[in-house]
Amino acid sequence: MNIDDIWHTLLLARLWVRQGKKPDNDRGYGLNDSRKLSALSNGDRRTLLSWKQSIGWVSHSGINPDIQDFLDLYLPICNVFPEKPFFLGHLGQGLDGYIATRSGHSHYVTGPENILHLHRMRAMCDAVLVGAGTVLQDNPQLTTREVEGENPTRIVFDPKLRLPLNLNVFSDKQAKTLVFYDETQVSDAPNKIEGIKTIAIPMKNERFAFDELTSVLHKHKLMTIFVEGGGKTVSGFLEAGLLNRLQVAIAPLVLGEGMPGISLSGRQRIKDCLRLPHRVFRMGGDVLFDCDLSNPDGQTEADHREFSGISRVL
Repeated sequence: MNIDDIWHTLLLARLWVRQGKKPDNDRGYGLNDSRKLSALSNGDRRTLLSWKQSIGWVSHSGINPDIQDFLDLYLPICNVFPEKPFFLGHLGQGLDGYIATRSGHSHYVTGPENILHLHRMRAMCDAVLVGAGTVLQDNPQLTTREVEGENPTRIVFDPKLRLPLNLNVFSDKQAKTLVFYDETQVSDAPNKIEGIKTIAIPMKNERFAFDELTSVLHKHKLMTIFVEGGGKTVSGFLEAGLLNRLQVAIAPLVLGEGMPGISLSGRQRIKDCLRLPHRVFRMGGDVLFDCDLSNPDGQTEADHREFSGISRVL
């Protein structure tokens, strides 16, 4: 079984959950001859997933351990039900905690396996969200061009509406783009570009009011949000207690100084700091910490496998 078939299976499994489909409990599922997700007979080697009523999709028992590592990474996102907003943050940083050089250059801190992972996460989510600094410095497309899957809606935090309109997210017409800005700003430019919509949101303590933000996302039926950067944006969601998961990819790179990744209000004692339940995956030369902020008691077992550049470490 190749990686394209496995990824296609995950996309279809994610779609079933979005659509509210309820597979048969404990049945094995995979791609049939028409590459549609369906229940398969016992012993069919194409079986990848099973459905547990209390959990959702899980890896089917007896599959190749290397394939199971790959499934383990993405199944938590497949099982996000469209009932309330789900936020997953991601940062790629060097060993010293910086996500970019002092000038803001970050192409690329992490390796190609993690970059491919970003495209997969975009395909899994309804929207990808970034701050104005990330857009201005990197001029990203925020599309799924490296993998199968639809482009997500692009959300840009630009409080002062300072970004030029010739940047990719505004000009390439590859996906719908929403721009959130401070409601105290006076703008005569909203919605002048096809596919771009600007939305005024109140701000508190120099950050968008998250209650208003989640209400707008719900209105636009954007329930699974991939917060891709930068450090200030991801940190804001983390400090507000809104992140359901946090992924930090650490590359064997030393920047010396630069832009920090996570930056929160300081604590006086270690016991008051966040110590997050996590899983660890290897992505080429990088190590990804996948932290579950909604499951403080979660535990994982040690494992060492490899499939298509991704393997479970812990």
